[in-house]
Amino acid sequence: MKDWQKHISRQRIGEKTELKSVEGFWVKPRKFSVEENDRIQAANVAALSKVKRSALAQATQKLRGQAETNPDALVMDLLDEKELEALMDVQFAPAAEIVKLQILYGVAEHNFCEEESTTHMDGKLVEEIMQAPEIAGEIALVAQRFNDPLAKRTSGISGTSPDGSTAERSSN
Repeated sequence: MKDWQKHISRQRIGEKTELKSVEGFWVKPRKFSVEENDRIQAANVAALSKVKRSALAQATQKLRGQAETNPDALVMDLLDEKELEALMDVQFAPAAEIVKLQILYGVAEHNFCEEESTTHMDGKLVEEIMQAPEIAGEIALVAQRFNDPLAKRTSGISGTSPDGSTAERSSN
């Protein structure tokens, strides 16, 4: 491995994270490659488009019948709260494929196999992990947080005291 590859490899792998959902097991997250990130984003878009289409189809079907009897009514008046939320809220998207990809691409090292530590994560192991939703969700969350471009570690020390004053000098 060339020097630049070693350097990038060190940057792409995160700290060992002990799993809370299963004692004694851990993962080391890794950055998604550009291609892997594209696949995860495509799965997100596909999941969201399925939700929107089905919600839209249900709403359209309901509105067809009501539009004839009440042509001046607003869509918001004709649909109930659940139907409106389904049209607007993206949190109902099926997440299984996204979680699988985050685990497959986002784990650099783990101790889920017989060895003390392994860097191999394949589809079969991911499917086994997916049978335990708490574990799968936690691992996916570790990978997602490590790959979040906005996530930055803070020092944990605030420059502002509890009474609202600050010990730092103003830049004026």
